[in-house]
Amino acid sequence: MIGYLQKSLPGRVIGLLILVFGLVNAATVYIFFEERGRAVRWTHMEDLVARSASMGRLLDETPQELHAQILESVSTERFQFAIQPVAAVDVNNIAEREHPLFTQLLAKTPSPSDQVNLSISPRYYWCYSWIKNLLQPRFSFNKQDGRRPLAIVSIRRGDQGWLNGVLMSKSAFPGWLIAVLVALCLFTLTVVAVVLIVRHVTRPLEVLTDASEQFGRGETFDLLPEQGPEDVRRTTRAFNRMRDRLERY
Repeated sequence: MIGYLQKSLPGRVIGLLILVFGLVNAATVYIFFEERGRAVRWTHMEDLVARSASMGRLLDETPQELHAQILESVSTERFQFAIQPVAAVDVNNIAEREHPLFTQLLAKTPSPSDQVNLSISPRYYWCYSWIKNLLQPRFSFNKQDGRRPLAIVSIRRGDQGWLNGVLMSKSAFPGWLIAVLVALCLFTLTVVAVVLIVRHVTRPLEVLTDASEQFGRGETFDLLPEQGPEDVRRTTRAFNRMRDRLERY
């Protein structure tokens, strides 16, 4: 099959189409997956903001000795809450006060704006994370290995310290890679089927070419079978008639 793609004109055209459409297909799947993942991450970050504000109100209404137990019971693999001496937000990725998520956070919590902080990881949220994820993927097949915060909310709680809510990533393994590989495998199977069909369709032309060379060298051969599409059959029929006329002469 590789030799067919290299030598024949239809093969070269098919090879070029494989390259172009393969890259387009992979890019389309990657962009779609990242857009879908970005929408899901935005929903999770909104959920983190709502949970953090609700947790602050719940802690205000319960005795302090129960706070640790409450925070442990509401924490999950993705959403983790704890009261710590310092704010857990990433100072390099602090969200601006005009950010929609920060606006939602201020609307849901009674704390002053200077006692509320929000940080969002750019690798998993902003548009240029597409390029970062593509050029610098971090691979990990262990679900617990390499998990990183997507967003962090920190709310000041007076002498207790800070209520920190963290949204964790599922895994360090890039999910888009699986989708791209599956799409490429399906595309490869489609291409193989197309190449086989094209070879089957163009086979009568190859037989006709070989017969023309044999006839030019004066060799004898049986009449060519009329196979393939109608235009190829007409060409084969005309070649057979030409051979008969030349042999009669």
